[in-house]
This record gives sequence, C-alpha cells and structure tokens, in this order.
Amino acid sequence: MRYVIYLMFVLLFTSCDFSNNPLFETYYWSNEEISLDTKMETKVFGKDTVVDQCNDNYKLLVYVSSRGCVSCNLNLYDWKSFLDHLQIKYKNIEPLFVVSSKNYSLFEMTCKANGFNYPIYYDRKEEFAKTNEFNLNKTMTIFLLDSLNRVKVVGDPVRNKNIFKLYGEVMNGDLKE
Repeated sequence: MRYVIYLMFVLLFTSCDFSNNPLFETYYWSNEEISLDTKMETKVFGKDTVVDQCNDNYKLLVYVSSRGCVSCNLNLYDWKSFLDHLQIKYKNIEPLFVVSSKNYSLFEMTCKANGFNYPIYYDRKEEFAKTNEFNLNKTMTIFLLDSLNRVKVVGDPVRNKNIFKLYGEVMNGDLKE
C-alpha cells in the first residue's frame, strides 16, 4: 500500500508542470512586454550582418533554447516557407529568430542547406532568455509581438493550424498590407 501512495505522489508531482501548459503560457504572457535590448550577434548563413529593427513593425519572435537538437526542433524549411508567405502578404512584420545552441556551426550548415536567409540572433549565454524569464526547459518559445514588444499571440503557427488561423486573424485586424 505504501508503494502505491509513493507512486501516486511521484505521478502527481511530475505530471503537474503548469508552466508547460499552453493555456497557462498564454495567460502568463498575454500583453507582457518582451525586452529586445540584449546585445547579441546577428548572422545570416553564418556571416555577420547588421539588422535595422523598426519599432513600428510587428515582430514574430522565435526563441530556440539549447535543450535538445536545435536543428531538429526548428524546421527551417517550413519556417522559411511561412516567412516568405508573410513577407509577401504583409509589409510590416519582422521575424526575430533567437537561438541558443551548443553547436552553432552545425546550425549554420542547417540554415544554408534549407536556404534560410533570415537573420539569426545568437544568444550564446542565454542572457535573452534569462532577461525575459523564459522557461529554459522548453525547446521553443514563439510569440507575435506588437510595436511595443507586447505579446499578442503565443504559439507555433507552422506546426499548429489553429495558431496559424489566430495569427491570420490578428494580422488581418491589425497589420497594414
């Protein structure tokens, strides 16, 4: 009987991680401001680049932590297709890919292989994640931010069709074509 009680406690404490629940995450981040002030290297195809950020744009922020295989978790081919579609349809949305990786050279080869020509911000010491209090146990955190860097939508529009529809509703209502 004692083992059954111990097993129930273990299951209870390991299964109730509320911080990974999508509803909790949406509630927690709703209208929260994300700080983009941290200094990070910016590269395209592994080469240094300068990016001029416009404050009047919406931003699609994708943060990929160093947990797990960065290249595997971030399907760059699908993201490139999605971003190309957004860039054609909407003129004032800026993609921000912030990556924390243990092997940036492998990640850069993956970018080249997939033709991913959008800027990547390198968060080498996870300062960006710590500044914004991201859950460092999550592999990816994805937000649609407004011009004041407040969170409007939480979720992955590439892997989840419902989130994709929600992005479309927000963008059709707020973004200029």
